[in-house]
Amino acid sequence: MGITQQIGASSLIKPGVCTSSTRPASPFEGQMIYTTDLDTLEIWNGTAWRIIGAATPTNGTVLQIVNGTTTTQTASSSSTYVTSSLTATITPKSSSSKILVLVSISLYNDTSGGEIGLRLVRDSTTVLTNGQAKTGPSVVAYVPFMHLDSPSTTSSTVYTIHFARANGTGTVYTQVNSATSSITVMEISA
Repeated sequence: MGITQQIGASSLIKPGVCTSSTRPASPFEGQMIYTTDLDTLEIWNGTAWRIIGAATPTNGTVLQIVNGTTTTQTASSSSTYVTSSLTATITPKSSSSKILVLVSISLYNDTSGGEIGLRLVRDSTTVLTNGQAKTGPSVVAYVPFMHLDSPSTTSSTVYTIHFARANGTGTVYTQVNSATSSITVMEISA
């Protein structure tokens, strides 16, 4: 008996259509269904139904991920914020999406006791001022931080890290000696 005679040829061509309460009672491994009440495409893995897709993403679904890195050293001895050259650009699919920004930036200060201020900037708007990071001579510090942003747009959006000498004297650096800094932005459905 061939596989089409065992399970029916139509099951091999398209998924079954049902609701979450009327799923097949004896599914076979690899069987796919579309649940109309959940708007999901599901597959039976031999022990449970697993969602493999949704026409309308549920809250918290990651829709896209963009990563940016840089090794370009930047320096400033000013208390005015300047760009670090660490950027990532994302174009949200929905204006209701949130953007989760994850940063790991390399910082260095050439004098002791000095502090470096950090800011996350969306296009030209500061969305987070991340306090101050202390570093000293001969110490390269990797500072991680994250922020959940609500840009309310479907236009191309640029996230950039800015930095400044927060106090003390001397020069502060990002990516000193070509150290790598990274920024990851993820669109999350809301």
